[in-house]
Amino acid sequence: MFLRGRHLRLVMVLITGLCSAVVIFLFIQANINISKSHEDIRRIPVHPPEGASGGRVPLQSQPIRTGHPSNDDFMQRQAAIQMQRLHQLQAGCKMALGDADVNRTIRRRALSHFIVDDKYRLVYCHVPKVASTSWIRVFLVLKGIMDDTSIGNQTFIQRGAMSRLRLLHTYDGQDTQYILANYTKFLFVRNPFSRLLSAFKNKLAVNPENDGRIPWYAWIRYVKEYINKSTAGDKDQGENYNISFSDFVKFVGDPKTKSSNQHWNPILHRCFPCHINYTFIGKIESLQTDVDYLFKLAEIEKLVTFPSNEGSSPTNSTNEMALYYQDIPKLDINNIYRKFKRDFNFFGYDNLHDS
Repeated sequence: MFLRGRHLRLVMVLITGLCSAVVIFLFIQANINISKSHEDIRRIPVHPPEGASGGRVPLQSQPIRTGHPSNDDFMQRQAAIQMQRLHQLQAGCKMALGDADVNRTIRRRALSHFIVDDKYRLVYCHVPKVASTSWIRVFLVLKGIMDDTSIGNQTFIQRGAMSRLRLLHTYDGQDTQYILANYTKFLFVRNPFSRLLSAFKNKLAVNPENDGRIPWYAWIRYVKEYINKSTAGDKDQGENYNISFSDFVKFVGDPKTKSSNQHWNPILHRCFPCHINYTFIGKIESLQTDVDYLFKLAEIEKLVTFPSNEGSSPTNSTNEMALYYQDIPKLDINNIYRKFKRDFNFFGYDNLHDS
């Protein structure tokens, strides 16, 4: 009886141990399955893109992003370019003007071509022959005056619609200081040789389709009188309103002539880059890339598009410089370089003989 009870207790212990082993085994197996399930879940994209038919695109067919340029890459590259341009400008200003405080020399009337948008906190120095009409269109759209940058011809934009924009000289002194200290201030520049050629082709050159030359007849006569005197004879008599590009370059480059005009004056004298702490400097030679960056910087890329050349006066001067300047005397080219020397140095352009 004693042995039988002892055997029974032994059997009960064995059964209990076996049951415990089974329970432990089942628990471990269950956890293994749960871990596998979690691993599978981690491999599924949270928001996989929609396929063409509305279904989910398989994971292996999604594009691999590593190494591809992103918006961040673009912004970083352009920020580095801007840093280099602004550094070159600051170095040029320091070399030319020293450490003197020149801010007080800007007169209010000299700010009459700075366009301001208070809503988007922008200040633009309007420079003729550097995509200026296109920028006026942008500001008109931002202001709500136009619905699209393609509306209206150049005369309407520059003489009519622009009068509805706010200019910096209309603000009082305190507001002007605040705007210049806190808004995004930008200008676009251009190789002075190219800008001079663009002004000639657009305003002074003989062109059957150019009906805008009449207001420029006084300038044409002025150039002709200069050329006639400089050649010691009457080179051209009568009402012949034709001048060559070579004559125009000689006229503008001569330090003795009064050749001041907003369409070819040095940008330094118009936008005061040594007086105003600009946020951004764009170039006509990299126009679209610079515009894209500035639009993103100002957060207006979804509000307006930069206009095409239609509705403005493109002259293709940047691509035709070599053709037009190839027969210009070296003396006249060097005179132009000396007259615009600070524009060349401040904004990173070379003399034609150095390039």
